[in-house]
Amino acid sequence: REVWPLQWRLAINWMSGYLLTQINIPILFHSQGAVIAGQFGLSLTIANTLGLVSQSWLTRRVPAMARAAAERDWPTLDKLFWRDFAISSVVFLAGAAAVLLLYLLLSRTVYVHRVLPLWQLAALLGFTFSNQLIGALATHLRSYRKEPLMPLIAATTLITLPALLWAAHAYSSAGLVAVLAIVNMLLN
Repeated sequence: REVWPLQWRLAINWMSGYLLTQINIPILFHSQGAVIAGQFGLSLTIANTLGLVSQSWLTRRVPAMARAAAERDWPTLDKLFWRDFAISSVVFLAGAAAVLLLYLLLSRTVYVHRVLPLWQLAALLGFTFSNQLIGALATHLRSYRKEPLMPLIAATTLITLPALLWAAHAYSSAGLVAVLAIVNMLLN
């Protein structure tokens, strides 16, 4: 009675997140070919790796936050979360700035052509940062054994998937990245 309501919501969140990030490469491969799909895939890998590194500040605190929630020590829970949330956000933003600077420094080399164009890479980093903020808040809420963001995330996924299919076919990776960034900013 206590675990199942949270588990099925977590499963829907996980599937939604997976679809919003991982379905894009096959969509681009089908509609635009291997080169564009590869550029998107490498760009997404860079953004996701940056997200994983910065998210580690929060992930390391999950056991302590769960303990504080179990003991109903809300000030400790909030203190743990907000401090590491700030560090995690700064690490991501600094890393994103470094990635974009590196892009500019390498702009005259063959390596830059293996990732998306600059504005698309920046928008993809923005999308990933937005997802990280949502994920961090979801982590905090899970300490309370709640998952109130699930309906919003599921609705966002249902709206975004058809738009991604259309945008990738009509506008290549630029359309796909624009849909991801715009829908995420407007609905989340």
